[in-house]
Amino acid sequence: MQFVRRFLFAGLLCLGLALPAFGQNDHLLISEFVVTPTAGEFIEIYNPTNATVDLTTYYLTDDVSNNNNDYIKVVNGAAALAVANFDFLVKFPDGASIAPG
Repeated sequence: MQFVRRFLFAGLLCLGLALPAFGQNDHLLISEFVVTPTAGEFIEIYNPTNATVDLTTYYLTDDVSNNNNDYIKVVNGAAALAVANFDFLVKFPDGASIAPG
């Protein structure tokens, strides 16, 4: 009986933790990223909102000092720009958008 109670408690706890994941999000999510093999690196962006999101002002970087001066148009499928110390900066071109769902 003790095992059944623990199993039931664990199941309810997992369900309770998972329920917020089914709520409506108001922002884009990076749902997947792959770093190997280096020739096949990619990120996947998911739009869980009910509206198309304009990607014009969105970019990915690990060097915030670059001030958006150099970027690669991700939508065209170009590779990321290599900058000093193996940093990168990737920006979506004007007019790029992602549909809901």
